[in-house]
Amino acid sequence: MAFHLIDLCDEKRYCAFIEGALEKSTCFSICTFKQYRNKDLSPKYWTFMKSLEPYEREQKKVTFPPHYVKGQNFRLYTLKKETKEIILTVPCFQAWKPPDYPEDLAFYSQNQLWFYSISHEGLAFVR
Repeated sequence: MAFHLIDLCDEKRYCAFIEGALEKSTCFSICTFKQYRNKDLSPKYWTFMKSLEPYEREQKKVTFPPHYVKGQNFRLYTLKKETKEIILTVPCFQAWKPPDYPEDLAFYSQNQLWFYSISHEGLAFVR
């Protein structure tokens, strides 16, 4: 069963939620999409993705959120002090989309999906 979260548009509530999610979770995922050309993505996007590279992990034993478009690619990362700091650089829920950031932040606890989002639609779900 999924529930729609409300008010992640409020920056303070977003920050409070993210802080709590980072404490509860062991890993997270974000999405990249084939539809975006490299030149359409900002330097901020590439810096963000590059900073996460050392923390990308194997995708075994994880059930990702449902795909909603062809070419959607989930990338899974371990949550550590460094990755938490990287996530906290994203200022609000609406920022999780190109050209500055990847889309569809999701959190997992012990490889079980418990939160996922569809950023461009402003949707967030908790299981």
